[in-house]
Amino acid sequence: MHYLFQKIKTKFKNILKIKESKYFLSFLFFIIVLLVVDYLIYVFELPEDNTINSIPDIMWWNIVTLTTVGYGDMYPTTTVGKMATIMLMICGIATFAYFLSAIVEYVLDINQRNELGLLRIKMENHIIICNWNERASDLFNQLRSFEDIKEEIVLIDNTLEERPSKNISFVKGSPTDTEILKKANVQKAARVIALAKGNTKSEADANTVLTSLAVKSLAPNVMLCAEILDPNNAIFLKNAKVDHIIDINSLISRFIAQTAYNPKLLAVLNELVSNTKNSCEIYRCKLPDTMKDMTYFELFKTIKNNYDCMIIALENSKTNDIIINPKMNQSYNADFCFVIAEDQPVLGPAG
Repeated sequence: MHYLFQKIKTKFKNILKIKESKYFLSFLFFIIVLLVVDYLIYVFELPEDNTINSIPDIMWWNIVTLTTVGYGDMYPTTTVGKMATIMLMICGIATFAYFLSAIVEYVLDINQRNELGLLRIKMENHIIICNWNERASDLFNQLRSFEDIKEEIVLIDNTLEERPSKNISFVKGSPTDTEILKKANVQKAARVIALAKGNTKSEADANTVLTSLAVKSLAPNVMLCAEILDPNNAIFLKNAKVDHIIDINSLISRFIAQTAYNPKLLAVLNELVSNTKNSCEIYRCKLPDTMKDMTYFELFKTIKNNYDCMIIALENSKTNDIIINPKMNQSYNADFCFVIAEDQPVLGPAG
């Protein structure tokens, strides 16, 4: 709301600077009428012994009459004064209606610009999705289904004519353009997801690399996740400092191959990634200091007993190591763990 008022204030400042503007001409006409009416009241009413006896009285009468409040404490008694009052009433109502329509027109223009992706994003700690492809809609729905994710979502795309959903903000343009990224306020974003988009794999991956370079040049510390179609191009994304590279085609191929030999595996995988109510999912949890020196067996037992979730992997963020299926009696000095649980657990100090 504050942003809207600031834009309206700026708009009317610009209006008053343009003498040829229809708003300026209307305002000028209103001022002329007001001055003429006040002159008539001053000349014909002040000499009379009535309720309007001074210039401050005229100013108060102007306000009461223009706003149609009509307290009745001051009113003209002469014929000329009454005619001037009628003129001021009509002028006040018409002017108010005219400027109100201008404000409404401007608000509608803002809404239309928002739909077309022409507004600058002011929010912070948001998620930016670069490019709209065949997976974007499902990705958006999945992000919205996470109860623990409260960030607003901003989409950058140069092919859509308007935003695809009312629950998403939209910036029209190419995410390879730093000015468009600034418009989406990438410097204050929590994370960026770059989706593959192009007529060929090479073109799509080239766009992803350029997007990643542009994002990291403006926001080097933002968490960047990028989708790649050709695994041979992953080296370019690594050089672009992408935090997480998703080889979507390889993942799909592995799922299909595993499902062909282990049909029930797909049901397990769907359960872990479905994000439906009462389903189990994989969560990353920070380990308290009191648990870091525990062996995997001690961690497993403690977390299972206290939080009813199963630990499946450990992470040492200092060495960037992920330990899958840790050895039972070994301590890994991990500071994060991956667990299977129905809800995101928050691990406290071991009792």
